[in-house]
Amino acid sequence: MRYYEIDSIHLKGKILAGEDLTEYCRMQLDTPYLDSWKESIFTFLLEWLDEIPFITTWTSGSTGEPKSISIHKQHMVNSAMMTGKYLGLEEGDAALLCLPAEYIAGKMMLVRSMVLGLNLQISEPKNDPLEELEGTFDFAAMVPLQVHDILQQANGYEKLNRVRKLIIGGGPVPLRLREKIAVLENEAYSTYGMTETVSHIAMERLNGPQADGYYHLLPGIEIENDEKDRLIIHAPDIADEVVKTNDIIALKNERTFKVLGRYDNIINSGGIKIIPELIEKKLEKYISKRFIISSVPDEKLGEKVILVIEDKEWDENDIAVLQNAISSELGKYEQPKWIEFISQFKETESGKVDRRRMKGK
Repeated sequence: MRYYEIDSIHLKGKILAGEDLTEYCRMQLDTPYLDSWKESIFTFLLEWLDEIPFITTWTSGSTGEPKSISIHKQHMVNSAMMTGKYLGLEEGDAALLCLPAEYIAGKMMLVRSMVLGLNLQISEPKNDPLEELEGTFDFAAMVPLQVHDILQQANGYEKLNRVRKLIIGGGPVPLRLREKIAVLENEAYSTYGMTETVSHIAMERLNGPQADGYYHLLPGIEIENDEKDRLIIHAPDIADEVVKTNDIIALKNERTFKVLGRYDNIINSGGIKIIPELIEKKLEKYISKRFIISSVPDEKLGEKVILVIEDKEWDENDIAVLQNAISSELGKYEQPKWIEFISQFKETESGKVDRRRMKGK
């Protein structure tokens, strides 16, 4: 299937194709006071229909400054077909777009709908995109915050079970949220990917008997790790070049892996290399607030491990309880030298904690 053959979309129960789709998008964009999230959808669809074989989008900024990147439309088509095959999506399935179309995740929901012939509904990319929608959906993509906020509601489980196949991306799924997702009756997946790989290249099942704690590759993807255990992705159908990442992985087999953390987050304390994300996973069940393992410069050790919690200062009893948990859960070199409280974390443009700017704070 070639990208220039894809010129129709089943949008809100109506099939629009070719010039009719172009005219519809232009008409929507001429609407006074059009919401920005709608504008991004129709702008992208017009960009898809032009003769240029690639689109321009932005990386999320989670590992550095956001940057402009060009992606081949054919790679987007290929990625959509991989996802459809992996999840068993079929023509006519009901899909929901509730992510911003400025970024690759939202753009790919539009492309999947066009390529796979899905019947797409659109919703404002807010914390509860299901709030004003009725009926069921065969497929949707959300970020962890959306899933969290929906499950905070009395009927949250009922709401999410209306989505037969749910993929969750844009950041790690915290332990407490995983525990809630585990009892959903639908199919829920955490995704692994990046803008450079045209969205996800692997999925981890979060509920049901297939939930094993590992990412499983989509068809057509191959991976390896380098001498520093960083993930290398071979995906000729969605990327022109081999994609070398800074993610440290543990391979179960050639098609299954875990992400341990990022190489550029490693703390070198007295010659011991410490992966902050591994420590954070051990402490998740003890800290309900947002937190990170970070470091400050140290004359003797080079870097000193610290725990930073986004909250007001705790009282002595609560700190003592946490310190006991730290002593029992963490190894000698993993234990933070002190606990620091901060009112608000520095964030990337996509809302993730900016670890680089937090170091030494």
